[in-house]
Amino acid sequence: MESKRLDNAALAAGISPSYINAHGKPQSIAAVTKQRLLDAMHRSTAATKVAVNPLPNVKIFTHGKKNVAAGGRTR
Repeated sequence: MESKRLDNAALAAGISPSYINAHGKPQSIAAVTKQRLLDAMHRSTAATKVAVNPLPNVKIFTHGKKNVAAGGRTR
């Protein structure tokens, strides 16, 4: 039962249950690895907060450059 909860939590966090190793064969991820990844991901709330907030608006100023339209012709 506990392993099923761990697998579900890992999937919800985006952790794959398996991967393809260097020899081209599927290999499952150990439960201890999933647990350590989950611990690392949930430990910091600041990182989660930053990822959820959108980036601020950006203004770009150019001086003395030619603007090129989408068609490739100079304006």
